[in-house]
Amino acid sequence: MIYKLPKGSRRKLSRNFSADEFECHCGKCRETIIDSDLIDGLQIVRDKIGMPVVVVSGYRCHAHNKKVGGVKNSQHLIGRAADIMVYSKTPHRVAKLCQHFKGVGVYPKLGFVHCDVRAGKRARW
Repeated sequence: MIYKLPKGSRRKLSRNFSADEFECHCGKCRETIIDSDLIDGLQIVRDKIGMPVVVVSGYRCHAHNKKVGGVKNSQHLIGRAADIMVYSKTPHRVAKLCQHFKGVGVYPKLGFVHCDVRAGKRARW
């Protein structure tokens, strides 16, 4: 299921995640798009680690995606990706808990892990 929610929505999407955590950071978007499979996968990570999972970046509009250097076909553009971090855990440790996602990218210098529910083949970087 794809959620299309108005900006500022605090709708609970799972036990530990709400829609406002996934809003685009451009400041102009009026809508947030989030795939429920992404939420389900992030809740699995949260349950495994037993600590809050911080969504660094969720949904992105095209303008913001370009501004942050995102790829043209980014899964963030369609609400199927999130960059996450867990305080006091290394990105490599967090990535080990994300193996159920189709796409997983580790960014140790930036301190986060990219997780996505892309269609097709698994991707790791």
